[in-house]
Amino acid sequence: MRLKLQSGLSLGYRTRGAGRLVVLLHPVGTRAAFWDPAVERLAGECRTLAVDFRGHGESDTPSRPFTLDDLASDIIELLEVQGARDAVLVGCSLGGMVAQGVALRAPQTLAGIVLADTNHEQSDAGRTAMTQRAAASLKGMPNVVETTIERWFPAAFRAKEPQVVARVRDWLLEDDPVVFSWCWEAIRGLAYGDALSRIALPALVLRGAEDAASAREPMQAMAKLLPRGRFVEIPGAGHAAPYEQPDAFVALLREFLKSLPGK
Repeated sequence: MRLKLQSGLSLGYRTRGAGRLVVLLHPVGTRAAFWDPAVERLAGECRTLAVDFRGHGESDTPSRPFTLDDLASDIIELLEVQGARDAVLVGCSLGGMVAQGVALRAPQTLAGIVLADTNHEQSDAGRTAMTQRAAASLKGMPNVVETTIERWFPAAFRAKEPQVVARVRDWLLEDDPVVFSWCWEAIRGLAYGDALSRIALPALVLRGAEDAASAREPMQAMAKLLPRGRFVEIPGAGHAAPYEQPDAFVALLREFLKSLPGK
């Protein structure tokens, strides 16, 4: 399905099932299909809506750079069109950053948030790394795909599940390198900081215990800033924990959904 946004861009998304709305936001360079394993396991329990960010999957490619606020605005508009009042927003990596922006600006649409393998602010070293990734991306996706895969998936998982990893590699190779670069520029500006203390929603912060991209201490700090935050690690999982270990991820998500009032 597609939604024509006020910006003029069309946003692609997939929806399935009925019940409480669970909106799924993917990592940089992937797409709504990143959530397919989770969606399959949630069948019959809720209504899932997996979004393609602008420049990804079935969504339109923008003609100019964008910010995390721009991505959050797209999701807020989608939630409003859906008439959301008690949606649960689930984001991984870039998706988790966007979810924080949505929760800060449109909490009235949400019942809770799940933030997986993500962060809430950048250090000086992080900003330097994002600048370097943005520049490397402009040389073409083959220039960055293997380092991205190594950062996202532990070596043991890459050896055990090469077909699963290959699907993500294919997505990355299909990406527009300019859009991929713009994403890193947007992520460089991540700076929610203490603003997270204003998010009064129930919040589950999940980290793959082997995540080489999102360190434990910043994610624990993020959970502590959230007034109703809870931090949990998934043993053995890397940066793409929802895709890599969907059974463990969905079990925690299911527990979180059951703890919320309403549907």
